[in-house]
Amino acid sequence: MRMLLIRILLRLLSDTSYESVKDEVIQEWLAGLAAEKSAFRGYYSIRKRAILGVLGVGVSQKEYWVSMGKLAELKQLRDLSMGALKKHEK
Repeated sequence: MRMLLIRILLRLLSDTSYESVKDEVIQEWLAGLAAEKSAFRGYYSIRKRAILGVLGVGVSQKEYWVSMGKLAELKQLRDLSMGALKKHEK
């Protein structure tokens, strides 16, 4: 059973279907997230406030690092979208 799962995993990892996605499409999607009327801006604010609220209550060390990871991912997506918007406006 273990070998079967490893083979399936290796087959999935060698999947090249993601290559069909064009970089331009991804950049347009990211730029759309940063647009003024984008729902992502509201989501970002609410999600960030929720994560910081959890941290403010006091959590265990493991929960702290999980929350910090979520916050870092959220900020990274925001930064990518803002960068894509600047490239898209040029």
